[in-house]
Amino acid sequence: MTGDIGEYFQKKRIGITIDPLAFSEMQRYRSLYLLSGKTLVEVPTITDFVNGMLVFLYPHLKEDYYKIQKGENASYLFDYVKKYFGKLEVEKELDKEEYEDFISALPEDMFKVEVETKTEEKKQIHIEGYDRLPLYEPQNINMILNEEMVTWARKINKLVNDIFQNKALYSLSDIVKATISAVMLGSVSWSYVMSTYIPHLYGIELKEFFEFYNDYLYGPESKFFGNPEYRNFIPILADKPIFDEFDRILLDKVSPDWRELSPKKISKLVDEIDNALPVDRLWSYVTNFNYKKALNGFSYMYLALESGLSIPDVIDVLYNEHLNDLVGSLYDSRIKFRDTLNIRRMESYQFFLISLRSFINAVYQYSLEANKSPFSP
Repeated sequence: MTGDIGEYFQKKRIGITIDPLAFSEMQRYRSLYLLSGKTLVEVPTITDFVNGMLVFLYPHLKEDYYKIQKGENASYLFDYVKKYFGKLEVEKELDKEEYEDFISALPEDMFKVEVETKTEEKKQIHIEGYDRLPLYEPQNINMILNEEMVTWARKINKLVNDIFQNKALYSLSDIVKATISAVMLGSVSWSYVMSTYIPHLYGIELKEFFEFYNDYLYGPESKFFGNPEYRNFIPILADKPIFDEFDRILLDKVSPDWRELSPKKISKLVDEIDNALPVDRLWSYVTNFNYKKALNGFSYMYLALESGLSIPDVIDVLYNEHLNDLVGSLYDSRIKFRDTLNIRRMESYQFFLISLRSFINAVYQYSLEANKSPFSP
């Protein structure tokens, strides 16, 4: 390695001035974790939340890059990439040899060349009194990026170079700032927040969750199952008997067929699910949460996301009895208010169950292989 490229992968303290709207959205999303029933101290910190974004953004950004290479329309994130990553502060322009050294210093990419994701458009819902711009000034935060997170930022650095055909090392502060804005104000914000609900329940760092899950979905199996870094996930399987009961009760009721039911029957199904789930038998052995209460909390989060509300907004709406505002443009005069909410609730139940089942299965498969590997105790 020539020059001092190695210094760009070292632990670093950074200061960031965050866009006020991005900061407001980040704080609003963080407040929604309280709906899970967990305590305030268990809400992911800003550092955890931002670290998770860096790992979350990378496969989506890579997908955009390969779409561009194939001449396809990269609509998933690319508009936000151009907006937020187009004017990063350059720390150093690299010549060809230096840039080759920089690339070679990056760890091998575990992701497949093409990552399949479903494009989702963020719905814009305007609720009277709640579509105002936040009253925040730009916010300054300080973070320490350890070597691992610096590497993730530099992987994004490399992709940005590929997209814009540059050979530059960018300011780490600018990379993190652009990542926050692209995720919080882009089309993936809902996906990020809903995906982080499960690691929040189990007390897992968000970046570690995405590393584990991305390696499982997109990485070579031999490397994923042979990675000792994920052994701390195995204790989650203490909850597998509880999850199995939870899953068994919901399996038939939260099937794709529910969408064929009438709104009235969907509301009846929601009541059946509520009655069938026994709170006393669904407490986690792993951390402080109850599976039934977490399911209900996720449904509240889902509705708050669709309505563009924070926890204080939800309380304000309920206190002032502006319940129709809570549904906003989701309201359909042909469907009763309660039925409208229950349709959204069933959507959230389905998402939660599929996501949780997939995660538990991934940990279970990993544990089976890990116990066969040389690093097992």
